[in-house]
Amino acid sequence: MNDHNPSELGPVFQDILWGEPRGAFDHPAGQSLLKIYRHGAGNELTDKMVHDLVRPLSIREQFGHLPPFLKTRFRGGQIRVQDLNNGWFSFPLECLAKHLLLLATTGAGKTALTIYLGLHLAFYTLTLWFIEFFKRTYRHLVPLFALLGRQLIVLQRQSLKINPLQAGPCDLRAHQAMMTDQLVYVLEVSGEVLP
Repeated sequence: MNDHNPSELGPVFQDILWGEPRGAFDHPAGQSLLKIYRHGAGNELTDKMVHDLVRPLSIREQFGHLPPFLKTRFRGGQIRVQDLNNGWFSFPLECLAKHLLLLATTGAGKTALTIYLGLHLAFYTLTLWFIEFFKRTYRHLVPLFALLGRQLIVLQRQSLKINPLQAGPCDLRAHQAMMTDQLVYVLEVSGEVLP
């Protein structure tokens, strides 16, 4: 249902597309309604039930009372993570090949989650890089990765002498080239692949 342009769909499908990532169907009755529409068996009664589930959330959003973040749309994958409600969700490994931004307050478990994800990735990749600016947690994982036959490269802030995420006013391509040169220098790579 998430692959359609909402303006081309009827009102009930627009309600479903809007309400699903906001948690309108996160209970047994809501899940049953989604199944009904996935099988194309909706009617006037189920249309009204969908509207009745979505309407209160719509009103809460108008008053600014809904959280700004939508629920994940992932439906499965190799990586499993426990959510705040002690449920589990999984997502495809390919998602970690893109950018990952992890924000939370101090003590919320950002480091624990990155260690967890790193250990999962150790089964799928030969080399993994961590850049840590303040803590010295990831270096303790290097021997564990070696036991798995994998390489973990942990770069400290002092090694880089520059923040790789802060490009400044320069061109991004120039920054990328500069960071690549810096990493080659720090890792003492001379063109061959590291073991």
